[in-house]
Amino acid sequence: MIRVTVTLDDELLDAIDKSMKRRGYSTRSEIFRDLLRYAVTEEQPRNEANATCLALLSFVVDQTVRDLPERIAMFQRDHHDILTSQMQVQLDHDSALCTYVLQGASGPVERAANELLAQRGIRHGRLSVIPSRIHNTRHRHGRGHVTHSHVHVLS
Repeated sequence: MIRVTVTLDDELLDAIDKSMKRRGYSTRSEIFRDLLRYAVTEEQPRNEANATCLALLSFVVDQTVRDLPERIAMFQRDHHDILTSQMQVQLDHDSALCTYVLQGASGPVERAANELLAQRGIRHGRLSVIPSRIHNTRHRHGRGHVTHSHVHVLS
């Protein structure tokens, strides 16, 4: 391993120390390695032209915003090829937490997520990208052979 020196302001170091204790790390080096590994892994599929990914898109919808349900429905239709699954939890009379699972080429996945998160009435949006290899395969399931996608998460 190589030793790296980093200068941090007091507030940031205090926040990292609190996170370190809360999450059970015994040294700063351990938490810094994990934080950096996460950041590099998160950016990896975005930096490779032909990379594929699995992604979780989460956001809160303000259901009082005019035409937002129609715009979300249009997004779902326009991106049915990468939208694998979705879930909605009603938080109160006006807000819902939504989660989408997206998979495909990382460029279109990120563009679609940014398109949705830019809509008026969508708050607290976050895209979490998992580098993966997606390929179609044909093999036996039950009584016959079927062709479908397999997703292999990359480390």
